[in-house]
Amino acid sequence: MTVAAPTLWKSTHGRRSLLYLIAPRSRRHFTPAQIAILAETDATKAQTSKKEDSVRAAEIRKAASESLLEFVAKHGKEAAMDTGGSLLVTEIMLQADGGTCFRSFRLSVYVMDAKCRTTTDHLAFIDVVQIRLRLPRPYSN
Repeated sequence: MTVAAPTLWKSTHGRRSLLYLIAPRSRRHFTPAQIAILAETDATKAQTSKKEDSVRAAEIRKAASESLLEFVAKHGKEAAMDTGGSLLVTEIMLQADGGTCFRSFRLSVYVMDAKCRTTTDHLAFIDVVQIRLRLPRPYSN
């Protein structure tokens, strides 16, 4: 599923599929109705699964983390320019195993700046990241 991340992030349901890998049943990204539907399988899962939910979630997060972090490295700029995509990028950076801290993410923003064509591209991307992550502004207006 993570191989398709560059395509999935563009739709609401695709983003939720990716978010479920790293933040399952998070009220931040899933409605109470969606969580209730997912909870309907808990009774069956408790009878058939040998693992605790937290162990299973950690294993899934660990397995998905590397490719999701690669997705952020390759497509993070494009995704961060979209409202839903920026939430996905933020959540990957916060929740993925081996994810970087905010300081490293800010550093990667500066590295990405070298690939931007104009100053306007740089400022727009920085603004989106700051709004989502509440980072201090690295420049003055």
